[in-house]
Amino acid sequence: MTWKETRYLGYGPSREAVKKRLGEGVGLHEASGWRGYRTEGDVIHMGARLYHYPTARFLSADPLGHASDMSLYSYANNDPVNAVDPEGRFLHVLIGAGVGGLVGIGSQLISDAFRGKMSGLDDYAGAFVGGAVTGAVITASGGTSLVGMAIAGGSGAAAGNITSQSLSNEPFNPSELTVTTIIGTTTAMIPAPVFKIPGLNAGNGSWAHVADTQMTKLANGTTSAVSTTTLGKIIGANVYRESTSIAIDGAADAGYLQWIKPRLDPISTLSTSFNTSSGSSKGMHK
Repeated sequence: MTWKETRYLGYGPSREAVKKRLGEGVGLHEASGWRGYRTEGDVIHMGARLYHYPTARFLSADPLGHASDMSLYSYANNDPVNAVDPEGRFLHVLIGAGVGGLVGIGSQLISDAFRGKMSGLDDYAGAFVGGAVTGAVITASGGTSLVGMAIAGGSGAAAGNITSQSLSNEPFNPSELTVTTIIGTTTAMIPAPVFKIPGLNAGNGSWAHVADTQMTKLANGTTSAVSTTTLGKIIGANVYRESTSIAIDGAADAGYLQWIKPRLDPISTLSTSFNTSSGSSKGMHK
């Protein structure tokens, strides 16, 4: 009998893939099917639900409802390159996004404190979205490497700036987007140590230990629910863990708004004036 080479894709094994026999040169994970799950035909048993990989959809609704994803049947939030959904649930990424959003709001508050000026709702909306994207990327990837942090920080900064510019009454400025993305990428790579406090981020029973343990269980599918008390510990521990980053991001944002952004604004103003002038000239020749 000839066995075909098994090919693995983001949403599941390829259509021509055939499961290999367990033996010399073939490990248990490879013989068990895609990502080690038991496969029967086009259906993969993933714990909480059955997954139909040819259509990249689960056969039943997400047991967590819309709280984890607007689509009740999608796999890994339709992003299998950057994330996995080991048990058909995506709650840990949602929590990571929520914590990131709070961190973004905190950074904006620090920035306003440095400048002595309150920002508008568009800036706070951008700060929340940017922080949420950063938190979601870090949680979904499960990595805290320098490159991973840079990608997460840059993605969050870009998303936050696009949001704030879209909600403002000013013309969109590509230069502002570019500069804020560079700043977000750079500051995300700066080490952010925090003081050890027993019960909060030091010791086996600390909030940080509970948070890390619960998030790991959510990621690997050994649990699917979080109590209100545990959720509070997860949020509290991670916000404190990011306290230094909040201060760094806030200071960087204050410096950007105080000294860099005013020098970028004339670019968009000049562009707008040029377009207006061109439009007027065309009108005169009609």
